[in-house]
Amino acid sequence: MILLVLISGNPDHLIQKHFLNNEVKIIKVDEKDFYDFTALIKRFKQSKSNKIFYGCLDIKYQRFTFFMHLFNLLAGLKKGAIVDEKGNSIEIRTLKTIIYHSPMFILELSIGLIVVIRYYISLLFNKWLIKE
Repeated sequence: MILLVLISGNPDHLIQKHFLNNEVKIIKVDEKDFYDFTALIKRFKQSKSNKIFYGCLDIKYQRFTFFMHLFNLLAGLKKGAIVDEKGNSIEIRTLKTIIYHSPMFILELSIGLIVVIRYYISLLFNKWLIKE
């Protein structure tokens, strides 16, 4: 069975473009539901599906692709995809998530933290200069 996690879009268009005659169970999810990831992963495991597809209107404008990769990894699934109504898809694979997406996410967080700390220190230094 295939699980379609519908973030946005029309499920009929997504099924027509990507799934054809397969048995599909649809779960409607808002982007704010991604914050409660334990409940979401529990729902994925309870569905007993072998693949999870995340459906949206357009992949280009999807913000939480890393978390979709992470949810598949934590749910114990090896395959899945992020699909849109235009027929585009991004395959989700466990090895690629571990080797590529996780280090890139950690690198993004590290660089962002360095930038914030640098500007915080420069702000404190500028305040100190103004006082004197």
